[in-house]
Amino acid sequence: PAVVITGLLFSTVHLSWSAALPLLGFGCFLCLVRDRYGLLTCIGVHMLFNFVTFIWLNVAPNASTQF
Repeated sequence: PAVVITGLLFSTVHLSWSAALPLLGFGCFLCLVRDRYGLLTCIGVHMLFNFVTFIWLNVAPNASTQF
C-alpha cells in the first residue's frame, strides 16, 4: 500500500492529468528504487528521467500530438 500511496502522491504533485497514469507508475518505481538502493540513487533516477524528457521534448516537440 505504501508504494501505491507514494505513486499517487508523486502523480498528484506533478499536476498533469494527461500524464497521471505514467507518473503514478514512475512514482511507484521510484519508491521501490528508494527502498532498495537508497535516496541518492532515487534522486539520480529522477534526474535522468527529467533529463531524457527534457531532451525528447526539445528534439521532437510535436511527437505526442502527431497521431
